Amino acid sequence: MKTFVKIGSAVLAVVIAFAAVAAFSAATVTGILGDADHDGEVSILDATRIQRYLVGLYIDSDGYVEMFGDCDGDGEVSILDATTIQRFLAGFTVPDGVNKEITVEVTEPTAAPTQAPTQAPTQAPTIAPTQAPTQKPTQAPTQAPTQAPTQKPTVAPTTAPTQAPTQAPTQAPPTQKPTRNYDLPPI
Repeated sequence: MKTFVKIGSAVLAVVIAFAAVAAFSAATVTGILGDADHDGEVSILDATRIQRYLVGLYIDSDGYVEMFGDCDGDGEVSILDATTIQRFLAGFTVPDGVNKEITVEVTEPTAAPTQAPTQAPTQAPTIAPTQAPTQKPTQAPTQAPTQAPTQKPTVAPTTAPTQAPTQAPTQAPPTQKPTRNYDLPPI
C-alpha cells in the first residue's frame, strides 16, 4: 500500500509539473535595444513612443516598448530610457547595448482559462413601486379676498403754479484777488 501511495504521488507530481510547463509556452523575440517601435532602427520615433507610453497616450499592445525600451538596464521603462535614446542619436555616450541586437524571452499563457464564464444573475428584476399615488388635497382652496378694493383718491391733482417765474439771477461783481501780507522784513 505504501508503495502504491509513493508511486501515485510521484505520478501526480509529474502530471502537475507537465501541466504547468504546458500552460505556458516560451518564445523568443529578437530586436534592437532602444527600438521601441520595432521597425529595425533606433530613431527619435522610439523616444517619442516611450514618452507617449509613459503618459498613457500609447498602449503597448505588441509589447515592444517593454521588451526593447529599457535602454539604461534598470529593469523598467522610464523617461531616462527616452533620454538615453536621444543622447544616442545626438552622439553622446550611452550605456553599452543600445542599438545592438538582443533576444528577449516572452512567456505567454497558451491554455484556455480554467474558470467557466459567469452566468446571468438569477435575481428577478425589481418591480415598479406598489405604493398608491398620493391623493388630492383635502383642504378646499381659499376664497377670494373679502375686503373691497380701495377707491381712487378724491384729492384733485395740483394745478400749474400761479406765481410768475423770477428774473434770471444777476452775476456778482468780480472779486479782487486777496493780497497776501507777508511779514517780511524790508530789504
